[in-house]
Amino acid sequence: MAKCVQKQLGNFGQSRCNKMPGRIISLIKTPDNFRVPAATVELGTAAILTYLNTAATASMATRVHKFPEFAGMEPQMKAPTMEDTVYSYLDVDPGAYRWRFQLRENICIHKALYSHKAYSGRVIFIDHEGQLFGTQLSNGDFAGHRINMFFPEMMTLNDGSVATKSPFVVSLRSNLDIDKNGSLIDFEGLDSEIYRLIDTGIEVQNALGTKVTVRVYAECDDTGIEGLVSADFILRNGAGNAQIISSINELGDGVYELNGTGLVDGTISLATPALLSVKPYEFIGDPVAVNVP
Repeated sequence: MAKCVQKQLGNFGQSRCNKMPGRIISLIKTPDNFRVPAATVELGTAAILTYLNTAATASMATRVHKFPEFAGMEPQMKAPTMEDTVYSYLDVDPGAYRWRFQLRENICIHKALYSHKAYSGRVIFIDHEGQLFGTQLSNGDFAGHRINMFFPEMMTLNDGSVATKSPFVVSLRSNLDIDKNGSLIDFEGLDSEIYRLIDTGIEVQNALGTKVTVRVYAECDDTGIEGLVSADFILRNGAGNAQIISSINELGDGVYELNGTGLVDGTISLATPALLSVKPYEFIGDPVAVNVP
C-alpha cells in the first residue's frame, strides 16, 4: 500500500549564501545519462573543466556540446494551471520552464544548431557570473536539467531594424529540476575554456611514393589548421592497413608533407578529437582518397 510521506519544510533563516542564477549567456547540451560525479565537483573547477572537456571530445553518442554565447533570450514560461470552482481554487499543473534563446554567429553555426533538434537530453546553463546552473541528483552528482524539447527555429533575417539571428526553444521536462533540486557551481569563468569542436576537412594536394602533401582546414572559413604532428594523421592503404609516416614537414597555412617509403593508394583522415594533439578539431566525413601515380 502506498504511503503518504510528510515532506520536510525548508527554513528561511538568514544565511551568508547569496547565490542565485545570473543572466544566462550559454548552455552545455548533454546526453540524458551525463553527469559530473560528486567527487569531481568536490575537487574543484579545474577537475570539472577537465571532466567536461573529456566529454566534449568523446564519441558522438556520449559527447556534450558547449554553445556559443547568446545574442538574446526571451522567457516563454508556461503559467501554472488552476481550476477555479464554486467550492475551491485547485492547482492542476505547476507550469513549465521554457525559453527562446538566440545565437548570432554564422551560417555554419546555424546549420549545426539545426541538427540539435531533440526531445530528450539535458542542458546545463552558464550565467554571466561564470556559474554552472544544473540539478543535483539523489546520489549527489551534478547534471543538466532534463528537457522535453530542444527546437531550433528558422533563421530570423535582417529586415533593416533587427539583426539576423538563429533562434531555438528549450523546454524543461520538470520544474522540479530547478525548484526542488536546482544546483549552482561557481565555475570561476572557466566556461570559455570548454572545447567547442571545429569541423575540419583534408585536401590532398600531391601524392608520391615517398611523400603525400595535404592541407588541413576548418570547413566553415577555410582557415588552415596548424600544429599537427604525424600521429594526428591516419594514412591507410587500399586494404585498410596503416601506412607508416616516418616524418612530417609543416609548410604553413595547414599544409603538411607526410613522408614515408613505398606509399601506395589509399585514404587519409585524422585521429579522433580526443586523440588529436591540437584541439578542438574534428575531421568530418569519409577518409579522403590518396592516389599515388
